[in-house]
Amino acid sequence: MAKGKPARGGSTRRVARRAAPARRAAPGRTAARKVTPKRRPVRRSAAKRPAAKPKAAAQRKAASARTASRKAAAKRPPARRGAPKRAAAKRTARKAAAKRPAAKRAVARKPAAARKPAARAAAARKPALARKLAARPALERIGFIGLGTMGLPQALNLAKAGRSVVVYDARPEATAEAARHAGVEAAESPRAVAERCAVILTCLPDDAAVHAVFRGEAGLLPALRAGQVTCDLSTVSPGFTEALDAELRAKGVHHFTGPMLGSKAQAEAGQVFYMLGGDARQLARITPILQQTGRAYIHVGPASVANKIKLLHNALGAVNYAAVAEALALCAGNEVPLQTFYEVVRKGGGMAYGNYFERKVPTILKGDYSPRFKLKLAHKDSQLAKAFFASLGVPTPIHDHARRLLEEALAAGYGEEDASAVTRIVERRSGRPLR
Repeated sequence: MAKGKPARGGSTRRVARRAAPARRAAPGRTAARKVTPKRRPVRRSAAKRPAAKPKAAAQRKAASARTASRKAAAKRPPARRGAPKRAAAKRTARKAAAKRPAAKRAVARKPAAARKPAARAAAARKPALARKLAARPALERIGFIGLGTMGLPQALNLAKAGRSVVVYDARPEATAEAARHAGVEAAESPRAVAERCAVILTCLPDDAAVHAVFRGEAGLLPALRAGQVTCDLSTVSPGFTEALDAELRAKGVHHFTGPMLGSKAQAEAGQVFYMLGGDARQLARITPILQQTGRAYIHVGPASVANKIKLLHNALGAVNYAAVAEALALCAGNEVPLQTFYEVVRKGGGMAYGNYFERKVPTILKGDYSPRFKLKLAHKDSQLAKAFFASLGVPTPIHDHARRLLEEALAAGYGEEDASAVTRIVERRSGRPLR
């Protein structure tokens, strides 16, 4: 090739870039330039490739295993495809246990306390808890003394509410009858009640009965301890309550009074209302109990104030007994139908209407004097009110008239009948029966 002339197929510069290094010509041959094509990258064999990362390989292996598992599951019969592994393991365990001898089977299962440390600790705590509860049985019981018309229903309501109640009555048959109910225990004396209970309620007919329970032989006072609570639901004289309250406070006992409004029906239904007297700072000790035996209460101040309000209330009630009886007697024989008069007063909304009028006139017109509140108790309250009013120096001629009517009815033998039996005296005086 001539120097300076371009070679066939490209320029001099292009030939120089593609030309391979000159080879030494074999003898007898003329040397020639050879143009070689651009080399392609040589593929490495699988043996020379770098090893795959372990994580990627594990993922591929897991995916392959899942695929194989799905294919195997698809080939199994439908009944075996969904068999739970846990059930199969249980069957295997039962078969293995059945093959073991009886002695080995008994030893193989550990006791529950050995298997569970928590159960072992709880079992160790049980005796300590039992000792703790046994050391304070008084905190778990309520004492109730006096199981008469009003007392028995309240004691039973406490038991129905889940309380453990220890009862006593001066009549052994009344105590035994109450103890037949679930949750009620009998005590042989007031002192036994005080020894077993932290809170004690008394529901008694008069001052003498309350005195016997607190100060009598085997009474409450010798056994009462500081921190205990007593609550007298009886209607007694304010002076008696003041003396008893002072005596109990000297022993560190918290004394309450809770004279009630209501009759036997309200007591049975848990609808009694309480006028509660005593230390306001200790109300939480007694009010949860009264809420299980009655419908409501009002804290009226010191213990004796509740007795004063109860006497004033019952004195007004006694006046109602007399006034209603006289009004009915005036209707009889004067062409005024008794039932019509009753409906006018009850529905008319006038000042003559009262709870006593609505509740008692229907039974009076029937001649039904079965006791809801016995006349002898109404007479007792009127005597207490008389003494209280005399100490105040306030004349009470209207109450005096009602009190004398109660005295006459009691002398006539109506003491065990309802207090509305004073109407019998008015009938006798007027000579006009009300039926």
